[in-house]
Amino acid sequence: SVTDCAVTLKAIAGHDPKDRYSATRFVPDYLAGLNGDINGIRIGIVKEAIDADFIQPEVKRTIETAIKHLSEIGADVTNVSIPLLHYSAAVTRTIMEVEAASTHRSWLRTRPQDYEHNVLTDLLTGCIIPAELYYKAQKIRHLIRGQVISALDSVDVLALPASSEPAPKIKTKAGTESKQEALLGVTGRRSLCSPFNLSNVPALVVPCGFVNTTGKEMPIGLQLAGRPFSDGMLLNVGYAYEQSTPWHRKRPPI
Repeated sequence: SVTDCAVTLKAIAGHDPKDRYSATRFVPDYLAGLNGDINGIRIGIVKEAIDADFIQPEVKRTIETAIKHLSEIGADVTNVSIPLLHYSAAVTRTIMEVEAASTHRSWLRTRPQDYEHNVLTDLLTGCIIPAELYYKAQKIRHLIRGQVISALDSVDVLALPASSEPAPKIKTKAGTESKQEALLGVTGRRSLCSPFNLSNVPALVVPCGFVNTTGKEMPIGLQLAGRPFSDGMLLNVGYAYEQSTPWHRKRPPI
């Protein structure tokens, strides 16, 4: 729940003296800030995400319904643009795989058999990505962050799907089934969460409905993102939605 998230964030937030890049800002009481009042909060629908051709129709309808509900409980909703959004997944994977390969290089030489197949493939890919490509990815990262921050100049919160599909099954075999699936993994569904990792801004996902896939109801997530250090406000928007909808109370029959 959002309450659980607020409690956890309070415990882990704050300055880390062992990390020179750690922020020194005062950490508020996130739990005390959950009042559910979002009157006047400006929410921007990221059009490149909601209109993407890889978003399943059921997901798009569910997200649009969720955002409409936010407007009904006090938020002001408009549209915003992040033109480079669809490049963010490829940029993230390039940076992540190169840096992970650097960290794991000695173990890759001495104990490659201890890595799961897909993880090993990613790490080995990172070993052969040229420095020029890594440098270009960092430059595009800077541009994406600029677009995210610019979008947040006109609104308080960005709203978009957390994924292009309902919760998928966990893959039980290595590799991908087709070139299209591999391409979607690099440029498609992962581009919905990646912009905020690249931009160093907080993001939150709340359940907003279920879709019947292969005979089973699977959850869909509404993603909300805000300006740097706006965690408290972001949590309260998620809390307002959560407390006025039934989705977080649904449990699988285990």
